Amino acid sequence: MPNIRVDARRLTGKKFLIPGQTATPIDATTVISLALAPGTYVFQQMSEPPATFTFDVTPDGFVTYDPANEGFLAGQGTGTLIVQGFAIAIDGRALSHDLITVLPGNTDVLSRDSTHELTLIPGTYRLALVSSVADFAFVLAIDGRVSIEPRYTGFAKAVEQTLTIHGYRIAIDGRALSHDLITVLPGNTDVLSRDSTHELTLIPGTYRLALVSSVADFAFVLAIDGRVSIEPRYTGFAKAVEQTLTIHGYRITIDGRALSHDLIPVLPGNTDVLSRDSTHELTLIPGTYRLALVSSVADFAFVLAIDGRVSIEPRYTGFAKAVEQTLTIHGYRITIDGRALSHDLIPVLPGNTDVLSRDSTHELTLIPDQVYKFLPRDAGISFTLTLDIDGTVSVVPGGLTVEHRPLRDRLLDDFTTGLDSFAVPLSATTSRRQTGAMLGGERSTSVTNLASAQGALGHFDVGSAGCRLQLTLGVDQQARLQVSYGLRDDGTLAPLGVNLHDGGVDRLRTTISRVNGSTDVKVTVFTPTGPSSARARASGGLIEFRFVDFAGPGGQDFTDVSHIVFEFVSGDSFTVDVIEACGPHRVSRLVS
Repeated sequence: MPNIRVDARRLTGKKFLIPGQTATPIDATTVISLALAPGTYVFQQMSEPPATFTFDVTPDGFVTYDPANEGFLAGQGTGTLIVQGFAIAIDGRALSHDLITVLPGNTDVLSRDSTHELTLIPGTYRLALVSSVADFAFVLAIDGRVSIEPRYTGFAKAVEQTLTIHGYRIAIDGRALSHDLITVLPGNTDVLSRDSTHELTLIPGTYRLALVSSVADFAFVLAIDGRVSIEPRYTGFAKAVEQTLTIHGYRITIDGRALSHDLIPVLPGNTDVLSRDSTHELTLIPGTYRLALVSSVADFAFVLAIDGRVSIEPRYTGFAKAVEQTLTIHGYRITIDGRALSHDLIPVLPGNTDVLSRDSTHELTLIPDQVYKFLPRDAGISFTLTLDIDGTVSVVPGGLTVEHRPLRDRLLDDFTTGLDSFAVPLSATTSRRQTGAMLGGERSTSVTNLASAQGALGHFDVGSAGCRLQLTLGVDQQARLQVSYGLRDDGTLAPLGVNLHDGGVDRLRTTISRVNGSTDVKVTVFTPTGPSSARARASGGLIEFRFVDFAGPGGQDFTDVSHIVFEFVSGDSFTVDVIEACGPHRVSRLVS
């Protein structure tokens, strides 16, 4: 079987195939030798469609080919096929972007600074942008001349061996946005500031725009007739008319008022600080966004969808909430205890230079981040605090105590502290206050002896005879018990200021371990916008009050709860073992 040499080193595309003979593309940077039996073969370069020509191997081991191909081939009647190609020039100097060759083994960028020479075999060729292929093709004929279809003549011209691409000039208007835009173009990452409109000269194709570290969820198309268009799903925040693209974005609200620090949006051309004194409106293009602190980016991201709604990943719901066009970041409340130190600390937080004295503990509400710095007020030790997205907190070096206790990991009240016992006469109400290790550090209890056929007393007890909270009633007796947190026994407020969503909590739960009949239970949660309540009838066991079942003026936003009231109305004695906050898949922490 004859050995045929193939020399394709002059070609700009550095890979080729001989279908049926080579399973994978062959490197064209060297002369290769192939054992080819007499017959007809195809030389192929993987363009779109593939550029090909045929050649023959004679029984004597020589190469022959169509004389019409003499312009780009050599070696007729020898043992070597020389693929010389045709040299053509591509001129894209009028464009706002470079061009990328779509050639096998070659993705060279043709910069717009100069014209470029390519050596190709006859065929149809395309040019690429960053992540897509331009809506354009040119043809190299067997006589070495370049041509294009008539529909491309509005933005390109082919004369002999030269292809000139002058593109279409379009305008991009992002002046309504709160951020600049970054072009995603080969060889061009210019920032399109929101101070003015901007003109770009482009080849037809699909284009995207970038933010700081991601690509916006948006694309526009420049058609071969020079008009800009967008998909219907983008019309809520953008408009394309003829050669002009206008992006007006969506206006969203960011609420970080619960935090101990301000926030810095990570936006191109915008380093404005979102102070925690108020909510802030931003006008954004759909995409993924992050927020920064002083010297790092927070462990958090939110998404603005193409329908204008804000969303966050489920793992962030312990410290943030997204509803429609509003993002609320309530953070995690942590306790800093530097009382063992010999110096005060200054947290490095945007908009907060408060000094944490070593005389007491301090509470800070923070968004998760890997690097919170705490500097000594004068001389002393610096500390680095890490707050993970699940609320786990750590600090290095040792010597500073930090703690975050997510609600989903603790009982609100297990009735093992704040022990008390009293009796209530018929038609009377008795209110008492107990202190201890319960939510807010105090519990207010109020018992009303509603009815009793024999005028019996109602007995309230916490902690006696191994019981938790117990209300003992006689025959045909009815009473109402209210257990309040954040309310004093005289009815005045001692606001909790607690975030019930902290740590992924989505419900409150109480456990009634002993009841002779049934008990009506009502839970009311009070927030600055008003109360919301949920009800259940219990005959013992676990009673859950999911936040989605609460109704009332306060809605279901429990990020700032002032007080909580549990109300039990019963005609039978009952015992309450525990009140707790929990997530959707957590087993109750019963206290025996």
